[in-house]
Formats: sequence, C-alpha cells, structure tokens
Amino acid sequence: MSKKIIIIPIVVLLVIIGGIFTIRNNNNDQETVEPEEVIVIPFSDSLLSILDLEVDHYLKMMRFNGSAAILYKGVPLYKYCQGRYNLLKKCDSITYTTTFQLASVSKPFTSMAVMMLWEKGAINIEDPLQKYISEFPYPEITIHQLLNHTSGLQDYTKLVEENWDKNKVITNEDLLKLLIEYHLPLNFSSGKRHSYCNTGYTMLALLVERVTKTPYHQWIHDNIFIPAGMQTAWVWNPEAFDTIQDCAIGYISRSRKARYYPHDKCDEIVGDKSVFCSINDMICWDKAIRKRLFVSDSIMQLAWSPSRIIKKDVPYGFGWRMKNFGSRHAVYHNGKWNGFTASHIRFNDEEISILLLSNTRDRVGQLTNKVQEKVFSLLFSDIHTRGNENDEEENEIGGNVQQKR
Repeated sequence: MSKKIIIIPIVVLLVIIGGIFTIRNNNNDQETVEPEEVIVIPFSDSLLSILDLEVDHYLKMMRFNGSAAILYKGVPLYKYCQGRYNLLKKCDSITYTTTFQLASVSKPFTSMAVMMLWEKGAINIEDPLQKYISEFPYPEITIHQLLNHTSGLQDYTKLVEENWDKNKVITNEDLLKLLIEYHLPLNFSSGKRHSYCNTGYTMLALLVERVTKTPYHQWIHDNIFIPAGMQTAWVWNPEAFDTIQDCAIGYISRSRKARYYPHDKCDEIVGDKSVFCSINDMICWDKAIRKRLFVSDSIMQLAWSPSRIIKKDVPYGFGWRMKNFGSRHAVYHNGKWNGFTASHIRFNDEEISILLLSNTRDRVGQLTNKVQEKVFSLLFSDIHTRGNENDEEENEIGGNVQQKR
C-alpha cells in the first residue's frame, strides 16, 4: 500500500542519531548538553502534496514493487511502499520494515568500515592488502586500489562458477583460497586503470574480519547498524538467514507465474553485496552519514571525491559513484543482484536524498532519475536536471531461475 508523509510544521525538532549529544566542559570537567538540531523544512505543504501525488503516480505507473523515500536533511518528505515481498502470497505486503538485498548498495557499508578502521589507525589504506592478509596473492595491490576499483583484479563470479562445488557454501575465506590456487592474471597493472570489480570489496570485507578478529556481519551490526538505529538491518549469514521473517524474495518475473531466484552460493560472499535493509533502515543510514556519525568530514569527502588515475579523474571514490544532473552534483550507488535492485543517491549541497528498494528487477537508474527531476522541478524550480539513465551498473548474475510452487 502507499503511505504518504506531509510535513505540517515549518520547523521540525529532530533528535538525530542517538538522541542528545554531550560535550566536555574544560573548566569544570562536567558534561553539558548540546542543543538539539533544529531542522527547517523550507517547502510548503502544498508543494509537498503535489510532490507526493506526482511521485506516487509515477511509481504506480511504472509498477514499482518496493519501498521508496525522499529526504531533506534526514527528514522524510515522502515515504512509499507498494506491492508484495512474496508475489505468490497476497498477504505478504511490503512495509517500511521489509528488508531487501541491497546488492552493490552494500559497498558504501564496506567502505565505511574500512574508513573507520583507517581513521582509528588500525590500518593504512596506502598499504598493500598483503600486509594484513599475508596470503593474498597480489603483493602490489593496495587497500586504496580496492576501494576505488583500480586494482586490476578479475571479477570472482566466473571463478566461483567454474571451480566451486555448487552444493557447498562458500565464504570470503574460501574465495581467497580460490584466488591463491588459480592466481588469475590481473586485467591491468594496479593503479593504472579503473574497472568496476566486485572481488575487491569481498577482500575488503575479509580485511575487516582479519583486523578486528570479528565476523564481518557482526562487526557491521555492532559498529554501524546499532549506532545508526538500523533496527531491522542485517548482513547475510547462515544463522540470520533462517530466522528473518519480513524479508523480500528476488524475482525475475512478476507475472501470474512468478519466477524467483533461488539461493545462490555467491549470496554467501559479503562485502560487495548481501547487506539487507528496510527503507526505515536506509533513512537511518542516510541520517548517520549526514551527521558524520562514523568518520570525520575530511574522510567522508575523500569517499565522495573522484579518483585520480594518470591525469584523469574517474567518477568513483570509496564505495560511491558521482555524477551531475544539470548543475547539481550527486553521489550515489545503484545495485542489481538476482532480482533485487536498489539505489541511494545524495545531493549533498541541497541535502536531498532519494532511496529506492525493489525485488522485481525495477530499473532504479531510470526511476531515481525521474524522481529527482520531480523533486528539483517542484521544490527548487529547476528546468533541466536530467541525468544519464544508462550509468554503468553491476551485472546481474544468478543461478537457475525456478518457479515457486
């Protein structure tokens, strides 16, 4: 069902991420309370009502099956949920707490974990990964190159498909063993080119595990999900997979004979994907990023800056892409995996964020492009903010499609 949020008061008092913050007084060494942030919503109720109707109409016209939100300074201006997380059960309606596989929208979580360890001095991103994972078979590849996809590594999916027993589970440690055993040649010399590669982010997740001596899913839960208030978020792991109830199923078809993607062994490899969030979780995540809850602003700005490669800027930072919509600049990531599509786009200067989560292969690039057009034409009086709908996205790779009985 579709639900709408209308902002009635002009001033919204919002306690962001964890409620009231405290600071230390140097004179008496007593803790004092920092004032709550006052969020001013500069858009009229009538404009928001029009935005509500137009975005609703567009998403329904596109048969969007999933959840969506539009935020201003972390405050939801619009929330939407429509359709079913299990297409064959009419009672399984999507809600604001239904979790979706984020696919490559998981990468900003992995990059955030790495940046947190870097800022704390546990690692140096200019170091070779081999310093922390001694058996990693490519001594020249640095952590920095894994973050911005300049390592030259080949993508792992074909390696797993051809050399791993389809009836056995596979972990990031198992993937490392395959990389060691087959030692595939690099696609290019590390640092010389940019080529999107999921393998790098699987190794970054393994880096987090090795350095913290904690499973990746547990570390992300304890250090990102809990502090951000992401109550239903989880990272794929066998224990959670058997207990999660309100989780969407990824579909290749939404027809009467709906076909779903069965569990794929590559689902068990994390870091590049396999974070699951509801739209409420993603709102909390966006707020936490805005408030710099995890790393300093200087580190966050690096994540949102283009990578410099041989006198050329590449629009990818640390887990974030970047592009312009007319005169407006955005950082974002889209994701696509086994029926799931997701998008998280932030216009940092305007403090507008757009979130989309779907389980029926909806084209998130096209959808977010159209939604942002409506946002900026209505709320900011823009005429031309159109972006490229055909941005480079991750290939959707999955196992055999089955018809659920």
